[in-house]
Amino acid sequence: MSLTMSSETFLYLILRTKPMPTIKFIKENPDIVKKDLKKRNDPEKLKWIDLILKKHEQYLDLLKKEQELRHKRNVISEEINQLQKDMKLLKDNPQKMMDKQKELMSKNFKMMKHNIKPMLFTFIPLIIIFGWLRTVYTPLGKIILGLSWFWVYLISAIVFSMIIRKLLKIY
Repeated sequence: MSLTMSSETFLYLILRTKPMPTIKFIKENPDIVKKDLKKRNDPEKLKWIDLILKKHEQYLDLLKKEQELRHKRNVISEEINQLQKDMKLLKDNPQKMMDKQKELMSKNFKMMKHNIKPMLFTFIPLIIIFGWLRTVYTPLGKIILGLSWFWVYLISAIVFSMIIRKLLKIY
């Protein structure tokens, strides 16, 4: 007596025995996952499948954009390095050196622009968090050694970051 089962049944059994399906499995078999959730009578999670797939696509798009931006940054960095080498060779010709310096400054400006954008996105939440911390901890007064909460935070952040860098061997 041989046991045979369809591939759908086999995937269903695998899905039921695994604690959580992977995104790869959900992308490749959304119908099976939805069918399983219908059998479990869980309509709320059924809506999540399309949302998960949509968010994963957005994540992949953002990842692709990030890679493109890193590539642009690396290209600009290489151009800057080349311009700096060219400038060393042009020490005898001030006019050409000035032209290279203008080009170098424009490349540095582009590089700085790419570095400032992410900083602005993290700066705004930090302002909000520090504003909230100030309202919470200011009534406490001086926390340690007569220092306010900000100075305790700053000194402990520096000390702990040094310790963590030593432990993780990040230099």
